[in-house]
Amino acid sequence: MEKLIIDTDLGFDCDDAGALAIANILKNKGELDILAVTHSVNRKIGCDAIKLINDYYGNPDIPVGVAERYALNADKFYEEFYAKFHYSETFAGWGEKPSFYKILNALNLEKYENFKYDSAKKVIADALEKSDDKSLTILCIGQANNVADVIDENAGLFYKKVKRVVVMCGNFNDYDYEYRLGDMYWKGEFNVILDVKSAQKLFAEKNLPVYVLDFNQGFDVLSGEPFGAQNDNPVKTAYFVHGNGRSFNMPSWDIMALMFASGRFGDLFSVSESGVVSVDDNGKTTFSVGNGEHRLIYRKESSAEFAGSINDFLKKHER
Repeated sequence: MEKLIIDTDLGFDCDDAGALAIANILKNKGELDILAVTHSVNRKIGCDAIKLINDYYGNPDIPVGVAERYALNADKFYEEFYAKFHYSETFAGWGEKPSFYKILNALNLEKYENFKYDSAKKVIADALEKSDDKSLTILCIGQANNVADVIDENAGLFYKKVKRVVVMCGNFNDYDYEYRLGDMYWKGEFNVILDVKSAQKLFAEKNLPVYVLDFNQGFDVLSGEPFGAQNDNPVKTAYFVHGNGRSFNMPSWDIMALMFASGRFGDLFSVSESGVVSVDDNGKTTFSVGNGEHRLIYRKESSAEFAGSINDFLKKHER
């Protein structure tokens, strides 16, 4: 059974919530051990949302940690996001201003008003200390600041205990192409560009096994429809709000990364030869075969078939 630490930026998108749902379902089936869940934005509200989902699935004892720092100011996300992506406020790509709080504010989080969380750095270090050597996987489905901070402060412990990192990040196919996703245009990839230095820190150790699911593998895998029938599930609210009530089928980057990291869906994926991922100062990601233990993750099925596999699983397992 895979032992997993999940590091997420839940709040920007709804597929983080979908990934947490599947992780909790696998835990309840005895097929995954969730050692901790940490939030990469230094705002308590994100941890409250994680705890709400874990509690819903009957797992209130999973440790949850909050980031000590974040590369952007979440309260000024709109302005700082544009600065990172080199667009002005007059750019017509947005249907509405982006907000870290859009999903989180829709959830019923008042019950956690007085709940306190340890730092993500401490929560991850505690899980590492309690684990056997080379025994656990870290899943990073957000920016890499928490992982980078642990490596900075306790690299020996990190490399001793972690057998691999699975990360959703990068755009290895068309970095220089400007494309549209919903109401948004960008180059590069969100998780990398929001915190380039932390991504560089993560990939600096060439001999650390890092498996990367890039943007292009999941943007057209639209899943989540079964959540629409689960009226008391907070994950339904996340999908409803993010999709503006139009659809519950959303891109599946983080869900796919979780599925790979869990080790329970190996027949749906293939991996590249080993090599090295590099991140330049502009956030461009490249992969070179050889001289390292990094690998790219690929889906085996078409986007529609993979989305069907996800939705079939969700239909069979509500909790």
